[in-house]
Amino acid sequence: MKIYYLSSSGDEIHLNKWPIMVSNQAEIFENEWAYEYDSMSGINGVKITSFNKKLAEKDLKLEVFADSEEHYASIVESFHESCEKDIINLTPGKLFVNNYYIQCYISGSQYGEYDENFYAVEKTISIVTEYPFWCQDVVTSFYKKEEALLDGETLDYPRVYPYDYKRSDDAGSNLLNNHYAPCDFQMCIQGACVEPDITIGGHLYEVKTTVSDNEYLIIDSRFNTVKKYDKYGNEFDVFNSRNKESDLFQKIPVGNSLTVWSGEFSFDVTLFYERSEPKWTL
Repeated sequence: MKIYYLSSSGDEIHLNKWPIMVSNQAEIFENEWAYEYDSMSGINGVKITSFNKKLAEKDLKLEVFADSEEHYASIVESFHESCEKDIINLTPGKLFVNNYYIQCYISGSQYGEYDENFYAVEKTISIVTEYPFWCQDVVTSFYKKEEALLDGETLDYPRVYPYDYKRSDDAGSNLLNNHYAPCDFQMCIQGACVEPDITIGGHLYEVKTTVSDNEYLIIDSRFNTVKKYDKYGNEFDVFNSRNKESDLFQKIPVGNSLTVWSGEFSFDVTLFYERSEPKWTL
């Protein structure tokens, strides 16, 4: 099982690979839903009306090994700095278990007795998350009609993403949500285009704005935001330019959704597969 912490500044700390090893993985998989209820209805006078997730805290026990005292000091200091920068900047990192991650802070640590003979120590870290869902990002890309790609080629966007972008067939393609529930999404539309509109599964997503060459538009259903970025990275809030007659932030349904647009611009859709536990795989 691949377990690692990716700080907001890009530092990657492996937690299940020498010189740091997880000694107890079970708590990572523990989860709990909070619920609200109506005491005046339902069976026995009680009816659950909703479930939700609240702020969660977890502990993770690690074993730290080293080749020397200097190596040990380097490991624990690097770990500390990466986690503390996230806290100071109020920018969460990501704890990954295989392909799923949870946004979190490493808010504390406790050390056991240091073994001078093996330069080793047991370290327990405290993890706190505002949004206790494990997520996998799944990206599907669509391109202009005149920009058909050969098999194996990828799209070249001005913004750098940590994904591979694969070709779609034409301006009428399927967007697959292979999760067991409707998904939040992030949609990135590449300029140039005027009042871009995309229909997914019969639902219209439209923003009445102009996106010039080397600009891009990002719709994020998790935060209900619509923002445009110019070639210099300047950000512009265009929330009020959305088509108010069709919910711009409606989740993507399960299964294949026919995706239709003019074919005059390229865009990609990132689906967020969210779960209470990381996916169990062998």
